[in-house]
Amino acid sequence: MDEDRRTYREKLLDPRWQRVRLRVFARDAWSCVVCGDSCRTLHVHHLRYERGREPWESPPDALATLCELCHRLLSPTAMARSMAELGMTVKQRWEAASRVEDGLAEWMERRRGLAEAAQVAPTPSGFVSSCPNWRELRPRAGRVWTPDEDEALLLEFDAGLSLESIALSRGRGVFGVAVRLCKLGRKPPEPSPAEPDAELDRGRGRIPVSRGV
Repeated sequence: MDEDRRTYREKLLDPRWQRVRLRVFARDAWSCVVCGDSCRTLHVHHLRYERGREPWESPPDALATLCELCHRLLSPTAMARSMAELGMTVKQRWEAASRVEDGLAEWMERRRGLAEAAQVAPTPSGFVSSCPNWRELRPRAGRVWTPDEDEALLLEFDAGLSLESIALSRGRGVFGVAVRLCKLGRKPPEPSPAEPDAELDRGRGRIPVSRGV
């Protein structure tokens, strides 16, 4: 079979991806790195995609274990279904997704801290995180919004900037920005779903949507 002709979902059935998937689950103690649940179905979430790489070629630091619920909350394509099944309003869904987004950032920061404390030099082949310091990239994540920030947020949103661009300039997560816009009376659009072979904004505070399972 010509691998280049397979769909992304077909490639997720490849034994090479299945081996990587099991290694990620084992590394993360077979539980969601955000909520800690070990009973729901587990998915492997791609924190970023790199052009030209197959799913199983992603570096370990770009993969994280999420339960089915947390994974769905980060997916714009699953928004309508997840709200209907969970009885969530749009605002409640944004808030839940923001918590998952912040939880992922905190997990990545903890892994980096552990690697530095052990004085381990991350390598592409080892299961040690080499992610950038997300607290530096998102210095305002989880903090109270100030009046000046609210004013800047509304100006940027009304000027037509994307949620991803606003999140980068505000030093916050995409879903956190969406929640704040809701509270300020605006109706934010869904973040754009990431394509597996797209060149994404790596290392800029954006957690792209994953199709990994």
